[in-house]
Amino acid sequence: MLLELHTWGPAFGLPSIEPECIATIAYCQRVIPKGQWTLIADYDTTVGATESLPILYDDGVATATGFEDIVAYLRNHLEVTEDLDAHLTHKQLTDRTAFIAFLQSTATPLVDLLLYVSAENYNTTTSSAYTAILPWFANYTVPPKRRDLARARTAHMGLSSLDVDTTAEEAFAPGRGTASSEYEAAKKAAGIPTDGQPNTLRIGRGKGIGGLLGAPVYAARFKLDALSDELLEPMADLLGKSNYLMKADRISSLDCLAFGYLALLFYPAVPQAWLKETIQRKFPRIASYLRRLREEIFLNEESNPSDVWSISSGSRDAGMGTSLPWQARASSVASSTWFGVREILGNMPAISAFSQGTTVVDLEPSHRAARFRSMRSSRAPTASQIQNPPPPSSSTKSGRFFGKANIGHTFRHKSAGAFGPDLAKKLSQLVKMEKNVMRSMELVSRERMEVAQQLSIWGEACDDDVSDVTDKLGVLIYEIGELEDQYVDRYDQYRVTIKSIRNIEASVQPSRDRKQKITDQIAQLKYKEPNSPKIVVLEQELVRAEAESLVAEAQLSNITREKLKAAFTYQFDAMREHCEKLAIIAGYGKHLLELIDDNPVTPGETRQAYDGYEASKAIIQDCEDALTNWVSQNASVSSKLSQRSRTLSQRRRNATRRGDGVDLSGQDQPLDSRESGLWIPASEHQGNGYEDRDDLDDDINSTIASEHQRGREEERPIAA
Repeated sequence: MLLELHTWGPAFGLPSIEPECIATIAYCQRVIPKGQWTLIADYDTTVGATESLPILYDDGVATATGFEDIVAYLRNHLEVTEDLDAHLTHKQLTDRTAFIAFLQSTATPLVDLLLYVSAENYNTTTSSAYTAILPWFANYTVPPKRRDLARARTAHMGLSSLDVDTTAEEAFAPGRGTASSEYEAAKKAAGIPTDGQPNTLRIGRGKGIGGLLGAPVYAARFKLDALSDELLEPMADLLGKSNYLMKADRISSLDCLAFGYLALLFYPAVPQAWLKETIQRKFPRIASYLRRLREEIFLNEESNPSDVWSISSGSRDAGMGTSLPWQARASSVASSTWFGVREILGNMPAISAFSQGTTVVDLEPSHRAARFRSMRSSRAPTASQIQNPPPPSSSTKSGRFFGKANIGHTFRHKSAGAFGPDLAKKLSQLVKMEKNVMRSMELVSRERMEVAQQLSIWGEACDDDVSDVTDKLGVLIYEIGELEDQYVDRYDQYRVTIKSIRNIEASVQPSRDRKQKITDQIAQLKYKEPNSPKIVVLEQELVRAEAESLVAEAQLSNITREKLKAAFTYQFDAMREHCEKLAIIAGYGKHLLELIDDNPVTPGETRQAYDGYEASKAIIQDCEDALTNWVSQNASVSSKLSQRSRTLSQRRRNATRRGDGVDLSGQDQPLDSRESGLWIPASEHQGNGYEDRDDLDDDINSTIASEHQRGREEERPIAA
């Protein structure tokens, strides 16, 4: 039994650049006897089920991927007798599972932010670390991929300000590159006093306090500290005053995983080491905990990437100068060449579909997955299928070496959404895909015409009836090819109309971008200079931009609906005409087949002479007349709605009519003109709740009089 653990190579003095790889190495170092496992620095993730490292091989077979799967596999392995979690109670095992999920969900974004999203840390430290553990060709593809993945995982946190190159900020700072700034710089270099006054309290590289606090890391420091506390405070509470997380005196698998994540937050010597500062200042016990685990598991040994690379490439003997069982990576020249070609070609838009699989990350809610669904999915057989069962799948649908689509179609499809405004990318892909459809239909049209000619050529050498009928069938099939060519022209009307919607979407994008740019400028000024007078000017510009955007969005909404209905009206009208004419040709084709005598004959018997030439000509003439005289009003197939569909559609149309806008054009007409017909004297107002004063007095008097008449009319006797 020989176990092989494939992980990412070492970095920052740690045995790997990936946290779960570090945790898995630590666990294997504790439980697997020495000499029964080897460690291989790898970079090919495609062999595993999840396409990620670490991967555990048992006798050359990939058996487990990821920290938890590998721990579970080793726990049940016959020759691995030690289990770091065997001493845990049921409650502690439950807590261990919960904290593993907590670590993976909370610490992973922090590792992403520290090593990948932060432009300064990535450019100065992380990319150099990958250079030391990857072959030359993989350095152009693997680090950018992992950084893009980290950006996607942390996009929801609102910390994209870390992903800014400070040199780019300085290069495009206000005033850079202008004639006045270059003139001032030249005077300063010559020792001539400049007109500008030096800023007070300049700190490092000519930045003032505002520039220092406006740096990306300081602008995001409050959020970063909050995220750090979310991870470190529960870990510190769990650790308490013990040496380990779950048991006071024994290490567990949770300690290995915690070391993997926390070590990558603590040990890398990055320029912006806010996490190391937080751990040292607020959580010193966690810092001591990491140092103790590193000494206990790895004997404070720092993994040197150059030494490991020498072992992996076979230029140095394994096991020299290291306690970890590093071994050379068993790979042939052909496999290395194939990996390099796949990595390079896999990043080209047109070839990525052939060289590597596509992993789709669904960020939409689950109900969006059912937006598109075929009419035939999970449906009972149709009446036609019951009467005439469908044949097996065509042999041409499988066994194709280059896949189902050709390279030209794939290139147009993949490259369509790579350029142009974001708003129009999806529709651009649709337009290109429809162009692929049209090219395919053109090919079908040409091929069908050639098939018709070949059918006629073949039938020429047959008997008279077969020769005549195949010749006439060739005429009908050739006509189908011409109809398909005409259908392509009509189909292009649909595509051009859809393309006009794409152009409108592309024209709306600048107004959206302008509004978003002004909004970002206002937010930045309110953060850095809350009392700046530019805020008022920008807010006025934002009002104008929003007004322009509202007009553009309304036009887009109206034109989209109009063009969408027009486009698919073109398509469905063309499709209906095409299918009706195909049905006509199919019907007359079956009449032609009736002219063939298919009665069996005995050997030596002679068939009757064929006399159907005039009949076949008449059938062809009738077919031509039917095609020439066809109009949409004479269509044989009609789509009849059910009573329920008709009722629901009518309800929708009525609701649309009731939703017409209200004309408010006359609401601002002047009311002081008697000739306008809108001004009415106060004396002519009726029923407005106001009465004359005299009427009110009369009402009051009548009320008082009525009060005197209430009660008994006779006088009460006076008590003596």
